[in-house]
Amino acid sequence: TNMYMNYEITKNLTLRLRGAFSSNSRENDMFRPARAASLTNVNGTTATYNTSNNKSWSTDNTLTWKKKINAHHVDVMAGFSVAANSSSSFGYATRNIPVEALGIYGISIGSPTRLIASGNESRLSSYFGRLNYNYQSKYLFTFTYRGDGSSKFIGKNRWGYFPSGAVAW
Repeated sequence: TNMYMNYEITKNLTLRLRGAFSSNSRENDMFRPARAASLTNVNGTTATYNTSNNKSWSTDNTLTWKKKINAHHVDVMAGFSVAANSSSSFGYATRNIPVEALGIYGISIGSPTRLIASGNESRLSSYFGRLNYNYQSKYLFTFTYRGDGSSKFIGKNRWGYFPSGAVAW
């Protein structure tokens, strides 16, 4: 799901809001009777079950001010964005299931061969701004500044700051 909204607060001031959300769940199971398992060089009846869930969301919000005074054009933008992701995965596999007639439901009485349990969460935050100045459409000046923070890093490395500028004529 994605949504956005532009709202003109005044003639020169615009607010833009954007949001997104995504969710994905998967479930997978597999059962192999002893006869099929022997064709793949696996001894005995096997069963596997896996499930995974992934969710993510993000929002970007900007406020832009534009003004033209005679030959001078000024454009100032400030904003922030936040994004988060989470995922989890669980899996279980067995072999030598003694009662083949149970199919995948006999997974709990077989000999365990694999157990998987994992999860991950992360967040990213950004603050940014931009100043554009234009005189007579000949002389241009741009300055941008951005600060990004990530939960994947710790301490002093959690935030990075990125200034930039340009002049043209």
